[in-house]
Amino acid sequence: MAKEEIYTIPLWDAVKDEGECPFCFLEKKLEKDLIDFCLSDAYMQSDFRQTTNKIGFCQSHFRQLFQSPNRLGLTLVNQSHTMEMLEEFKKATQNLKSTKKLFKKKTDEDNPIHKLYQRLTDECYICGRINETMTRYFETFFYLYKKDAAFRDFLPQTKSFCMPHYLRLIEVGQTNASPSVFENFMEESKPHFIENMERVLADMQWFVNKFDYRNDKEPWKDAKDAPKRSIQKINGTLL
Repeated sequence: MAKEEIYTIPLWDAVKDEGECPFCFLEKKLEKDLIDFCLSDAYMQSDFRQTTNKIGFCQSHFRQLFQSPNRLGLTLVNQSHTMEMLEEFKKATQNLKSTKKLFKKKTDEDNPIHKLYQRLTDECYICGRINETMTRYFETFFYLYKKDAAFRDFLPQTKSFCMPHYLRLIEVGQTNASPSVFENFMEESKPHFIENMERVLADMQWFVNKFDYRNDKEPWKDAKDAPKRSIQKINGTLL
């Protein structure tokens, strides 16, 4: 399978999903696959363990890993990660001194305590892999948009994107797509995006209106799941 096909096929599947955002669909699937991967036989592979020893996982993904039935795999991965972090802690706290200086701007760039704190709180193996793959999907989107007329023609049939992923897509398009392709994309996609944001806003308003006793017998229309969809549309969280 050609390299571009590895990414074009999932992207086509995502835009056909009929959800509020194809990139949310891709991100959620990636996350699930990576959770499963981390607790498969991967934890017995030395290269995987070397990476997770240094990086570990964010709080959200630790929770999801903990919800998996494979507690032994999780414990083995976290055991070696904890051992490495403890050694890093011992090194970082050797000969600690106050760094407070009068009349000088404070900087944490070279502070080993701050560096270790950042590793524990900002870095995550799963988040990193998701971000790396999603970047390729954003780039592939513009490859398809330029090369595949069927893909371009299908986009107006979708419900557009959530705002975070649309902003990321615009950002990638600015730096990766040719000026003509990017301008055409914005001309076609921006009105479609606004129209779908306003559609969800209207659903939210009708959801609110339904709590007025005068609308008690009125149909819900498409508003019953408006709270769930509205969170995804503005935050990118697929609940």
